[in-house]
Parts: sequence; C-alpha cells; structure tokens
Amino acid sequence: MEEATEAEAFSARSWLFAPGDSERKMEKAAAGPADIVILDSAPVLPVADTLILGRLTSGALLVVESRSTALNTVLKARDSLTRNQTRLLGVTLNKVEPRDLVSDVGY
Repeated sequence: MEEATEAEAFSARSWLFAPGDSERKMEKAAAGPADIVILDSAPVLPVADTLILGRLTSGALLVVESRSTALNTVLKARDSLTRNQTRLLGVTLNKVEPRDLVSDVGY
C-alpha cells in the first residue's frame, strides 16, 4: 500500500472500510480501487497481530471507549504502537454521552 499525503487523504474520492480479521480480505481491499483503505483490527494490547498489521500500514487510529477504557490502558496501547514503529494518526473517543461534554469551568 502506498502512503497518502495529507492533501491526498482529504481529496480522496473513494474510501473503503474493511475488516482486519482476514488476510485475504485485507489483500483484496488493498488491491481494490479505493484511494484510502481503513482496516478494522482487534484491540492493540491483547492481540499481537494488530501490532504486526500496524507496521504494514501508513498508520493507526486508536479508538477508545468513553467511561470504559482506563487511561493507563490507553497509554499502554499508545506506547505499544509507537515502540512498534506504528505511526499514530490520532485517537477517537467513542460512546461519549452528552453529559460528558458539559463543563463547569468558566472563563
């Protein structure tokens, strides 16, 4: 897979979201016509295959579940990815409740 530049990623016409649970499916997705391929893989810490996949891709997006994943676990996953020389593209916080977005801090 060729690595897309930031400008190319935002101008990409076709994106493909593919499961990362099968080598055959991943190869088919990578060989297809999509400009950007996103592979959905297993969690970083319990499954070594995820780190192997990380080294073969342009980068990883770390997905964290709100109110469920401990900060220490997130930091360990981040450290595992960076030690593995996987480029960390960002972090997504999912399952956020509206009440989590309200702040009592004022300026």
